[in-house]
Amino acid sequence: MPRTLQRVAILASAATLAISTLPAAVGAQTTYTSLATWLAAVGGTASWSEDFSSFTSDESFLSSAVNTSAFSLQATNSGRVFRNNIDVPPVQFTDNNGTAYASMFTNFGEQTVNLRLNQSISAWGAEFFAARSGEAVLLDLFSSTDALLSSVEVSVNSGFFGFVMAPGAAVARIEFRSATENPGPGGEGFGMDNVTGVTAVAVPEPTTLGLLGMGFLFLGAATRRRTR
Repeated sequence: MPRTLQRVAILASAATLAISTLPAAVGAQTTYTSLATWLAAVGGTASWSEDFSSFTSDESFLSSAVNTSAFSLQATNSGRVFRNNIDVPPVQFTDNNGTAYASMFTNFGEQTVNLRLNQSISAWGAEFFAARSGEAVLLDLFSSTDALLSSVEVSVNSGFFGFVMAPGAAVARIEFRSATENPGPGGEGFGMDNVTGVTAVAVPEPTTLGLLGMGFLFLGAATRRRTR
């Protein structure tokens, strides 16, 4: 093969290798409305779960965060002093399963709730109650650098809803917000319980620049062999 063509072939091979090892496009996720199907998708077991049973009294996350072993909850841009607390029996609202749960409220353009994870996750799910009785609920998924990865609407009113991210995407924060605006008092009051997640596994990935550098090293070695 002529020397010039050989160099082009080596560089093209290095570039192809670099592109093929780039992380998958972030933001792509698969959603589930069955806990069993979600568990099957993540390999049969979750890394952690939270049922709020360790709480013995109501704790508000309207003005400060409430911490669990895996995440914290805090309302932001608080408009109405309403719900947004860990509600333990006897519960104030009936949109739950009778045990301690997160009683939540969002209002379009006014009030959101942040779930900040202690460790980034690749999959997440929870049991929801009355999540589509008003303005419905959107989940904004953010990376560890607070970049928006994706937005997904909770598609069930009551029942399990979860997602599994595409390879290479890890979620560090979930922001709950209203999907639509209802005039008047509006808002969406809903319950969340039995939260579960799969901790993302960090996999070192070579950079494109590093791989191209390897290509140039191979090119230099091939050139030296040709000139001997």
